[in-house]
Amino acid sequence: MTPFDALLDGIQRRDPQATRAALAAGAPVNARDAHGRSPLSLACQIPGAREQRQRHEAATLAVIEALLEANADPADANEASDYPPLMAAVRWGTPAMVRRLLEARAPSSPSIVMQAIERGEWSVVQPLLLRAGGVDRGEVLRAMCAQGACSDEAASIARTLCKLGAKPSACGRDGVTAAHWAAYWADVPMLLVLIAAGADMGAKTAALWIANESRIAAGATPRAMLDAALDDAAPRFESVPGARDSWEQLAEALGTTLDAWQSERRAAAQQPPANKRKR
Repeated sequence: MTPFDALLDGIQRRDPQATRAALAAGAPVNARDAHGRSPLSLACQIPGAREQRQRHEAATLAVIEALLEANADPADANEASDYPPLMAAVRWGTPAMVRRLLEARAPSSPSIVMQAIERGEWSVVQPLLLRAGGVDRGEVLRAMCAQGACSDEAASIARTLCKLGAKPSACGRDGVTAAHWAAYWADVPMLLVLIAAGADMGAKTAALWIANESRIAAGATPRAMLDAALDDAAPRFESVPGARDSWEQLAEALGTTLDAWQSERRAAAQQPPANKRKR
C-alpha cells in the first residue's frame, strides 16, 4: 500500500492516528483520488443520515485537523470534482466541520450558501454568507422562505438580509416573492420579518405556480394565501400552546386583530360562490 493509499484508508476509517502516520510517511496531502477528490474533501464526506454524521463528528474533526496541520488546501477545487472541502462539509458533514474550515479560510460561494439553506443548516448560513462573494441577497431570502423552516433562527438571518438590502417583494418572472413562499408555509416568524421590511402582501403571481406539488392559480397573493392558512390553523388555537399567540402577532403586523380577521373569514365563508349569486 502506498502512503497515499494509506492516507485515504485512514480518512475513510475516521482514524486520525492512521492519517497522521500516512502523512508522516510522505503521503501527498493535496493529491487526488480516482474521483478527483482531495484528502480534505474526502474527509468532509460522512455517509449516512444526520445522526450518523454526528456520531462520527469528533473523529472526523481530528482527521481534518491532521490534514490542515499538514497544509491541506481548504480552498482546493478542480474541474474533476464538484465538491471542494467546504461544499462537502455542508452537504455531508456537520456545522462544526463547516466552522472549522471557515476558520482555516476556506472560501464560500453562492452555491455553498444555497446548499446550506437547502439542508436547513441555519447555524452556518450567516458565516457562509459573510465569506461568499457575489451573493444575490434577494435570491437567498426567497430560497430561505421556500424551505418553510418556521424557525426563529432562520427568521433572524432573514432580518439581517433585509437590513443589508434584500428586497422582500423582489421576484422573478413568475411573480413569486419571499412573502408568497412564507405565506404558503404559514411561516409566521418569517412573515413577521418580511412584513416589517415592507413586503407587499398584495403582490400577485404572474402565472400558475407549482409549489411542493401544489398548483396555485395565477394572481395569488400572500394575503389571500394567509386567509386560507388561517382557516386551517384556527382549530389548533385552543389545543396547541402558543399557536394563537403567533397568529395574533401576525394579525397585528397586517394591521388588524385576530378576532377581526377570523370574523372576516367567517363572513366570507357564508357568501355564496360568485357564479351562483343572484343577479
